[in-house]
Amino acid sequence: MKENQVERPEVKEIFISAKKHKKDKKKEEKKELKKDTKIVSYEMFCQGMSIEEIAKARDLVTGTIAGHLEQYVRSGKIKVEQVVKAENLAKIRKYLEEHEYMGMFAIKAALGDDVSYADIKFALVASGLVRPS
Repeated sequence: MKENQVERPEVKEIFISAKKHKKDKKKEEKKELKKDTKIVSYEMFCQGMSIEEIAKARDLVTGTIAGHLEQYVRSGKIKVEQVVKAENLAKIRKYLEEHEYMGMFAIKAALGDDVSYADIKFALVASGLVRPS
């Protein structure tokens, strides 16, 4: 062997398995079976549960459930009257007729604590004043 040549070790082929571990497969299967969270909330609402009951059952806050149901109010699958008390809806609609729309905060400030942000958002979505979030 010449001085500047280095003896190289024999290279052996290594095979890497393309199979996924059982845990990975189970996680994937679980994800595939899991329903969209908005659909779950909608189905529970259709079964007669209130936003508060759904939130409690799913261990979520009411604002999250209201957000889930917003798209169904927008599409007309849920009538705004089903999620907002008639009295609050009338207050919001009256305010919108009498004032230029300046955002939810202005409406909330004018109407006080009796009307929730969720009520306002549902009313705005139903009237077409708010785009999808």
